[in-house]
Amino acid sequence: MVDILTLLSPEQKAVLQAAVVDGEFRTDATGGKIRIKKLHEHGLVRRHETDPGLCFPTDAGRAAAAALGLIEGPRAVSTAAQPPVPAVSVVRGAGMPEIVSMLETAARLFDEGDIQRARVIADGAYDLSQAEARFAAKYAATRALVPKFRQLQGDALLMETRCKISLAKAYDAAQQAGEAAKMGRPKKVAGDDLFKLAEAGLTKQEIHDARKLAAAEEKTPGIAERAIAARVAAGLAPTRANLKHAIGAKTATKEERGNNLYETAPEGTWAILALEQFSATVSEPFCGRGAIARVLEAVGYDVVLSDLVDYSTATKDGECQAVIDFRETRPEPEGRLTTSFRTRPMATR
Repeated sequence: MVDILTLLSPEQKAVLQAAVVDGEFRTDATGGKIRIKKLHEHGLVRRHETDPGLCFPTDAGRAAAAALGLIEGPRAVSTAAQPPVPAVSVVRGAGMPEIVSMLETAARLFDEGDIQRARVIADGAYDLSQAEARFAAKYAATRALVPKFRQLQGDALLMETRCKISLAKAYDAAQQAGEAAKMGRPKKVAGDDLFKLAEAGLTKQEIHDARKLAAAEEKTPGIAERAIAARVAAGLAPTRANLKHAIGAKTATKEERGNNLYETAPEGTWAILALEQFSATVSEPFCGRGAIARVLEAVGYDVVLSDLVDYSTATKDGECQAVIDFRETRPEPEGRLTTSFRTRPMATR
């Protein structure tokens, strides 16, 4: 296995050194962005998700910088008892302490009122935990770490959401105070004094989305946290897109709707089961990928799966879904007690 340190060019080492010493490295040059990409592939820096010219050092990058003699003093890491930094397969998957540290820093900055920096760090923690979860899922030796990284991803997403809401509120307050331009109206303040979107660290679309998130939180306090927790509990990755859909802060386009696959959150099914009871075998005619069926099976029901679209969904016993149009089906013959979860609940209050 090749030692990646021997592959670094002087220019790449300079980028790594700057990232470790300053905590980040930023460039607008094409060459610099290419070097960031290469260091990111080696696991020595973490490239920002949307800005290819911005990167942050990883634990492996700090160790590599020390091994190469790029840093001195308290920043240096003793290499007496450490082997050279290994290749990518070993370097990746060890980012949990770094993510935790980033989240702690973001929380502290948020409490101190430095919302923009907190948001950038939370954004980085989200990207890193998402990447680590994907990497861990590929190998049996690290697969057990996936739930932990997804939990960290959820924590980062929640912090990022709170930051966005705070920044959007600050921008709206500036608009109301005449310190920021309003859509469709002439500027009422001098250009140099104008509170710009860039100062909030958000794009127009992100401000729009953050306003929806804020409205959802005001209407139902804690909805974002619960939506993220439900996603993690279901063993799924908590993503920005899923959060928007889960709390109704995003209107899906025709392309996004596709076959109208809107998966029911586990809480919805549990709420129904708390109030209703069904026959032993339940028909789920719009099974999708099994969001409802999994909960029904967890409490002991047998489920008959079908859908207009073939999602290759199967029951816990391995019985695959049928591909049928529910509107063309007929009631089950006499003697087979089957209840449709969608249409015929049997109340037992």
